[in-house]
Amino acid sequence: MVYYNNSRTQRSEKKLKAIFKSLDSLIFEFNRNGIYKDVATTKLSLLLKPAKVLIGKSVKEVFEEKIAQQIIDAIQHCITTQELVVMEYPILLNNSTLWFQGRISYKSNDSVIFNAIDITENKRNIEKLEKSEVDLKKLNGMKDKFFAVLSHDLRNSLGSFMEVVEILISNYNLFSEEDKKKKLEVIYNASKEVNGLLENILEWQIFQSRSSEIELKINNVHKICEEVINQFKLVTNKKQIEIINTIPENTVACYHPKLCSAILRNILSNAIKFSHSQGTIKLYCYPTTKDNKEYLTICIEDDGIGMHKEKIDQFYASKFISSSLGTLSEKGTGLGIFLCKEFVEMQGGQLFIDSEVNKGSKFSFTLKA
Repeated sequence: MVYYNNSRTQRSEKKLKAIFKSLDSLIFEFNRNGIYKDVATTKLSLLLKPAKVLIGKSVKEVFEEKIAQQIIDAIQHCITTQELVVMEYPILLNNSTLWFQGRISYKSNDSVIFNAIDITENKRNIEKLEKSEVDLKKLNGMKDKFFAVLSHDLRNSLGSFMEVVEILISNYNLFSEEDKKKKLEVIYNASKEVNGLLENILEWQIFQSRSSEIELKINNVHKICEEVINQFKLVTNKKQIEIINTIPENTVACYHPKLCSAILRNILSNAIKFSHSQGTIKLYCYPTTKDNKEYLTICIEDDGIGMHKEKIDQFYASKFISSSLGTLSEKGTGLGIFLCKEFVEMQGGQLFIDSEVNKGSKFSFTLKA
């Protein structure tokens, strides 16, 4: 006579049920042709059809043809080899793509146990890592170009500075007061160029090193334009250039003040540099819509020497624009416009260039309204 320990059996049954409930997977039994024989799962929300409906149906009636055939091939391979077969496949559930790993185990010559595990989160994490790797490579490439151009421009500016200082020291008593003044102007301009370069690189570094998104707030657009315009009073007076700000005083947009100021400063600096004496620079704006989102487009337009198509192509290819001399031989740098593009995109906008040689340039950038 055999005696059974009911309490031990019940405890084992409870334990198995608890383990089964904790499994985040779907368990099916298929025959060799991919017909559902049984369904066992605690995750009913992951089923494409109710369990009772699936019994007796073919995977071809449930999955897309290509995926269904892959499942049938994997089942038959498992039965033939009597070895574990592992596969991955996507399904579209509630307008969202989920990824599963199917682990197929041999049961008999006509059936297998198919354990489907949701690996969507793992897939997404892998995609994020791959994207991060691509972004990091892109950023490193941009940094290499950035510092190459920066080194070149700093060397040129400091070289001019040191050359003039050396000439002054060696021949100070031979120069007239007028010549000394001209040499000091060269030193001042070289110092200003170095200062501008350092300002740009510091701003770029600060925002590149931030791990969180840039905080944008509603700010007055007319006011920040006026603040930047006032920074160029000396040089615009010297070149007799008129800057006309037609942006209404109550105009607002969503932007970061330091980033927006750097964008305006660099674009205006270029517009002044490449404008003829007694030229005109206009600032204006208008509302735009893209992908059902409202933006404000700010335009800075000059009637200066314009840009060649090759340089505009460099800009749209995310390359540094080679520097050129201004209308009074002012030295330029390709960093300014590159940084403008970066700073605009950090705020969710876009920067555009429309230019024609000897007719002038228009720089436009968008801010969230």
